[in-house]
Amino acid sequence: MKISVIIITYNRVEDTVQLLECLRKQTFNEFEIILIDNNSTDKTQEILSKYFHNIKYIRIPYNAGVPGGRNIGIANAIGDYLVFIDNDVEINPDFLKMVNSTFKKEPKAGILAFRIINYYSKNLDMTTWVWDTSFLKNEEFKPVHKFVGAGFAIRRDIVNQVGLLWDDLFFMHEEKDYSMRLLRTDFLIYYTPNIEVQHKVSPEKRYESKERSFFYGIRNEFWIYIRNAPFMVAAKHLSYLFLTALLYSIKKKSFGNFCKGVTQGIFFSKRAWKYRRPLSPAQFRQYHDLFNKDKDSLMDKIKRYFS
Repeated sequence: MKISVIIITYNRVEDTVQLLECLRKQTFNEFEIILIDNNSTDKTQEILSKYFHNIKYIRIPYNAGVPGGRNIGIANAIGDYLVFIDNDVEINPDFLKMVNSTFKKEPKAGILAFRIINYYSKNLDMTTWVWDTSFLKNEEFKPVHKFVGAGFAIRRDIVNQVGLLWDDLFFMHEEKDYSMRLLRTDFLIYYTPNIEVQHKVSPEKRYESKERSFFYGIRNEFWIYIRNAPFMVAAKHLSYLFLTALLYSIKKKSFGNFCKGVTQGIFFSKRAWKYRRPLSPAQFRQYHDLFNKDKDSLMDKIKRYFS
């Protein structure tokens, strides 16, 4: 089986070079690298040119966003398995070998959600932890409700059945949308504690993007539930989101981004309605059965959601 490794880069050429060096050391050889340059404004193309003989380098003349860039990678991939990793991660030499063997061992696994650890502390990267906090005490290979964009893999068959990532979302929560849509198939998402990526979490970049994340988080949540949820489920969830996000915005002095997110979530949702194909009540129960409720306080859950 051949693997396609799809990476998006934007102005982080040093991190990208280090990742490409990690890929050169892989013990699994049947793979290709597809590097999507989301219109970098630094010297990315010049510095990476020495790698062009063994990677597919695709420069886009605009910023296509995260799901849009990944979709371009999918369109140019030939692998049976598609591996997506952020360009600011590093991996061990057996990384792709373990991806290949895990897919072969578990035929029900449509998507693998990798274990994300902080590159510097070597502890779990809690900024990307989206599962029940009790799961931290005993991580195991098991079905989960969602995967994380910093590191995951998809069978090609899944793309053929579910389609591409939703590029209208541009940034944030495209994983949640895809996880819901996956429930229409016979496949599941599996958390893989043995397959790690080391994420170079940048506190500065996360601080600068908090305002943007808050806006996109609210807007995209509206669109995702309009597209995928039964009407009453969507109404209940979005009402809850509105109230909790309002409280959070007041506490964090981000009321303007709250208003912008809600406004666009409601009044710019035409394409969400166009794509609307709600899950059945049974399918949505399956989603929430996989999503074990956190034991954290309400404010802690909101803080983590928008961080």
